[in-house]
Amino acid sequence: IIQCLKSVHALESVPTNFASYEDAYIGKTIRRVEKVRDLIPFANEPTIVINGRECRNVIFCWDELRTAIQQYFPDRFQLLHGDSTFSNLMLRDGDLSPVLIDPRGYFGTTQFFGDAAYEWGKLYYSIVGNYDQFNLKHFELSINEQDVSLSIRSNGWEDMEDTFFFLLAGEVSVRQIKLIHAIIWLSLTTYAWEDYDSICGAFYNGLYYLEEVL
Repeated sequence: IIQCLKSVHALESVPTNFASYEDAYIGKTIRRVEKVRDLIPFANEPTIVINGRECRNVIFCWDELRTAIQQYFPDRFQLLHGDSTFSNLMLRDGDLSPVLIDPRGYFGTTQFFGDAAYEWGKLYYSIVGNYDQFNLKHFELSINEQDVSLSIRSNGWEDMEDTFFFLLAGEVSVRQIKLIHAIIWLSLTTYAWEDYDSICGAFYNGLYYLEEVL
């Protein structure tokens, strides 16, 4: 899968667009979180205890997140698939070579091209974040008086995390991908609009992962 995506990225590149980068990672995420803020328990608290971890609430530290992600502004935008999760992956009959379907088509305000690290963040989202199981509603969420518990069924690929970073050595850093991964979860809040538990779960999971790296 990684080689397939690298081949796509190598086809063409264009100059970067900082406004597009900013919107993809921060602007879009703020807009989506603000739409659901009043629906989510504890969203107006500066910290939330999630799976036993006290996590800073991103609503109170957007500037800190913005500064962190801006450190990784790329030299060029690459041609992207843009939504490289397992849900958008098929394997050819016979040689089992990967085929990516349903490309996103944009990154921020830029069509077809964007930050290659976003692509890897999306793949990490399936490998470690178990997004595909979350998308199928295979998770349990408990919102208690003082804290939150979230458990997502495993895709069974978490043990590939070290290999994932080994194959991308020199292209991205661990912290960069984990920042992007957290942002992707936070941005999922309105994408999961039809299901209240998914809205809350996406927000809490984003905060949980963000606390590791912010």
